[in-house]
Amino acid sequence: MTPSLRTLAVAVTVLCAGAVYGQARTIHTDHYYITYVPGTEGTARRVAEVAEEIFPHLAAAFQYYDEFAPIHIRVRDDSDFGNGSASDYTNEVNIWASNLDWEIRGDHEWIRNALTHEIAHVITLDKASKKWPFRYALLQVSRFDSNPDISFDLPLYYQNTPMWWVEGIAQMGPYALGWDTWDSHRDMVLRMAVLEDDMHSYGEMGSLSNRTGGYYGEMVYNQGFGLLVFIADQYGRDKVNELQEHIGFLSFEVAIRRVLGVTADQLYKDWVRYLDEQYSQQVSEIRAGGFHEGQNLGKAVNGGTLDYHPAWSPDGTKLAFISSEDRDYRIPHLVIHDFETGRNTSLDGYVDTRVSWSPDSRKVYFLRNRRSKSELAFYDLETKKEHFLSAGLRARDPHVSTDGRRIVFARLNDGNANLCIINVDGTGLTQLTNFEDGTQIYAPRWSPDGESLLFSIIRGKDRDIVMMRSDSPPRPKDWGIRDRTLGPDSLRVFPDSLAIPAADTSGFKLLLATAADERDPQWLPDGSGYLFSADVTGVFNVYRHDLATDEVVQVTNVVGGAFAPSVAADGRIVYVGYHANDFDLFGIESGTYDRAVDWGDNLPRDYFTKVTLPPLSEEYTITPAYGRRIYDMVPIVQVGPTFIGNQFGLNQVSAGGFLQVSNIWGRDQLTTQAILGKNFREKTDLNTDFLLIYERSLYPVEGNNRGFNPSMFLALRRREVDYVISGSTLQADTLSASTIYPVSTDSSDLLIPDAETYRVDLESRKDRFKDVFNMFAVGLEVPVTRRSRFYAQFLHRNYDEDWSLQHLRQQTQFYVIQDSVDISASLPQELIRQDTLLIDRSSAFDWYQGLDFFDSDDLTLAWQYRHLKPTADLLVNPTGRSLSIAYRYMKTTVADSLAQLTPTDGTPRDFFGGDSQPLTVNEYVASYNEHIGLPFNNRVSFRFLGAYRNLQLKQGFNPDGGFFEGRFYWPLRYYIGGHNFLSGYPYFTKSGSKLFYARTSYSFPVFRRVNMSFLNFTFAKLYAEVFAETGAVGNFADTSLDEFEPNDFLSDVGGELRLEMFTNYRVPLRAFFQIAHPLNRSRLQREEALADGLLPNDPDAPKKIDRFRFYFGLGFFPGDLLSGGHDDIARVRAFE
Repeated sequence: MTPSLRTLAVAVTVLCAGAVYGQARTIHTDHYYITYVPGTEGTARRVAEVAEEIFPHLAAAFQYYDEFAPIHIRVRDDSDFGNGSASDYTNEVNIWASNLDWEIRGDHEWIRNALTHEIAHVITLDKASKKWPFRYALLQVSRFDSNPDISFDLPLYYQNTPMWWVEGIAQMGPYALGWDTWDSHRDMVLRMAVLEDDMHSYGEMGSLSNRTGGYYGEMVYNQGFGLLVFIADQYGRDKVNELQEHIGFLSFEVAIRRVLGVTADQLYKDWVRYLDEQYSQQVSEIRAGGFHEGQNLGKAVNGGTLDYHPAWSPDGTKLAFISSEDRDYRIPHLVIHDFETGRNTSLDGYVDTRVSWSPDSRKVYFLRNRRSKSELAFYDLETKKEHFLSAGLRARDPHVSTDGRRIVFARLNDGNANLCIINVDGTGLTQLTNFEDGTQIYAPRWSPDGESLLFSIIRGKDRDIVMMRSDSPPRPKDWGIRDRTLGPDSLRVFPDSLAIPAADTSGFKLLLATAADERDPQWLPDGSGYLFSADVTGVFNVYRHDLATDEVVQVTNVVGGAFAPSVAADGRIVYVGYHANDFDLFGIESGTYDRAVDWGDNLPRDYFTKVTLPPLSEEYTITPAYGRRIYDMVPIVQVGPTFIGNQFGLNQVSAGGFLQVSNIWGRDQLTTQAILGKNFREKTDLNTDFLLIYERSLYPVEGNNRGFNPSMFLALRRREVDYVISGSTLQADTLSASTIYPVSTDSSDLLIPDAETYRVDLESRKDRFKDVFNMFAVGLEVPVTRRSRFYAQFLHRNYDEDWSLQHLRQQTQFYVIQDSVDISASLPQELIRQDTLLIDRSSAFDWYQGLDFFDSDDLTLAWQYRHLKPTADLLVNPTGRSLSIAYRYMKTTVADSLAQLTPTDGTPRDFFGGDSQPLTVNEYVASYNEHIGLPFNNRVSFRFLGAYRNLQLKQGFNPDGGFFEGRFYWPLRYYIGGHNFLSGYPYFTKSGSKLFYARTSYSFPVFRRVNMSFLNFTFAKLYAEVFAETGAVGNFADTSLDEFEPNDFLSDVGGELRLEMFTNYRVPLRAFFQIAHPLNRSRLQREEALADGLLPNDPDAPKKIDRFRFYFGLGFFPGDLLSGGHDDIARVRAFE
């Protein structure tokens, strides 16, 4: 290792040693450890209270006390998109403070509902799991050194539970306890899937990724919950819990048959029949009341699965809304439709927010996500530029006042959403409410006169609609704003004991607050009332509320759902309508349906009181959180050949596994792997593979409005491969029949006249090699952007080899022909047959031991960009782009050849030693992959790879050079041939120090819904691909690619079938069958024969290349679908 490289390695190690954990704390309760960070104390308190309240109910319902262990809960507030997650294996729950505001789900008390759901996951999955000490085990079977090529990765998973049950039973927890309901959103999704024949089949309900795109993943949750509700109603609630006690080893369906007495298919059919009858009756009742949906705005406006949050421009010529457009999934962007030109303006980047216009219809205000937090932004239609208005604001649902001077919005913090106002230039922030108990405010709207604010609010089970004055006294508390004036009067008007000032000062008024979900209020142009959406009938419709008369009028009467109305200055109404897996925009004229509705009295709601609680430390035991360790072990069994770098070794059976230890905060991770292998046909030592990798995240680096989150890694690896090369040499001589030929014996010659004699000499030998690969790496990884990364790595490699002659046997056989008769059998066998064993295992001859044939210190700098589009067929036919560029500086010493050694003291030692050659190598690698999506889920792909090393390598076994000259240069060679790297040719077909490779392919779906299963395998999608490849390696010294000659290139064509499938309902697999035909096989065979001084048809010529090569495989989805399977050449963290 050079001094400069040693300095780099030490510097990186010292830098990483300084990383420490943050100021996280852990609350200790009777059944939980709840870890939180500063700023989430309120959410952590609510989590502690709710978790302890729900535990005895869930533990009793699912008989969890026998397996009880304290559950670890992490409270997070690093994203404005609410969610939760759970792992029964690590006994862990993650809960985000911000609630989930999603158009496909109803509103409930967020912490109670989400926490119950996730804790139910931990309990039910623990009960349903096989009691293995690991989650995964892996059986790998491969055969790379022959045709066909076979590679199978068969995972064994510790659970056998379909996702419909996993998510359904978790939702049944809060449902059974009365904390959740089968709400109108869930019913809408299921109802329209039934009525419009868009249901998942039973098999498709088993996996979240079986049927993809749009809201199909959510349908698994929904149908799972619905099916379990059906089982509870028809068979009894106890049968739902009993299912987890009877899960089969390979199938969950065994439990259905054992517990319910029917097959899974019959249960599904009964449920669908029940739903069809129920929803058909509901549709009849709706149509009897006069179906009124309005007019779909058509494809010119509605572009995708999601078209939502419409907002008319004040001049009535444009409509702004969010849309997923032609994307497979719900990934919305901001779209502005111009009704005069019929054109859409679509902004790049994710936008998921209600939008608002400036009074002059020139600007659109919305939210942008920056580092997972939402910030105010606007788009100027005249300049076509976008600008941020805030930093660190965490805003939601902005709306501009009619004078264009202020913006009202909801601000998120510690699980609360409070009402705030800010000037349009980003100054003058004031907060009008002071909720600290998880209360949420949505869709605030300025009244036309600017004096009132209208919004929906939830402090419990459903949303209400309220109104308050826009000049309500602001919160008089030091909450991080520089320009504020605090005094006794403000503290008296808005004391800290209130969430909202008294009604006489704030003008707070409860408008609609029934048991229905009332949401999305939108002022009428004259300010006399507002439009809103509600589910008072069980189906969401648009209504109008007159503030003067308090009359409520129904505006739509739909079967699906009607949401988020927007009204233009001339009275035109646009709203969002739902059909199966699709939200579209619809238009209606005011007054075309109006039906008066008796809304009922408001329920008593208290939005004023704020409970003052003691500090957390007075209620709970709190300790610093130093990070919890998580262990994950994967046993591995392998059957297949070893790999030595430029060839495959002996087939062997290997066993071992890897152990991964990580911190709960994800700051550091230690991975160890140990594999032991043995070939049982040859007397070789055990092959071993030991790997140790340590990764650690460093402190974030901030600069120039950019943030970086670097991480370091350190790795050690030692591989020991023992293999045998067996061979034999056969020679034959023929003597003339006119010769009296003596057959030699030990004491005399046997003379046989007029005989034709054949002599056959056979020499067989067995050479044993042991290669030891030692590697050490240390490096730094820095995300540059969301899609690109920079790597710096130092790698030290040292390769040793032993070579001994284990077996040498010489045999001579004479065949004597006299008068055309073979008389060999009549002659003494000891005279015509000689068999000499010169060397056996007990007297093995060492050619060399511990030959240090390759030693290298490498410094690599690399940049990688990768963008994988989130398409429905991502796992089997991805689209996207990847680009990587790498530079590697290498100080290398290689054994150029072998020199015969002569011991000076007469003591026998190795017969040969290495003749070392120092080299300085500069390597450049560039890889580009483009996968372009076409209509109807077709795809065309292009892949290019170029690699260059600045030296001309000696050929292996140079006949004009020294012994073994060039053999040990293989770590510096590029090889082509093999699967997805000129598939039509064998592995290691050609090699050199320069490489160029290109591939083009066209893929298309055969079946996008296979909808079949076998045992615990579910088959989802089948794709086909045709491809053509070309590539060349060169060994010239010049840097110009002109040195490549046409005859240097090899090409092939082929096709592949790819089957997306899942095992154990959730582990993604890909099965493939590939066939490739080499286009240059005859030329290559001729070149190889001539290089050996032979004709192509000579029996001693190199083995012929097959007309077709076949590849079969089954396993986890590899990176080759995007990267081309050859990124390992450019991949700086490769550890081979």
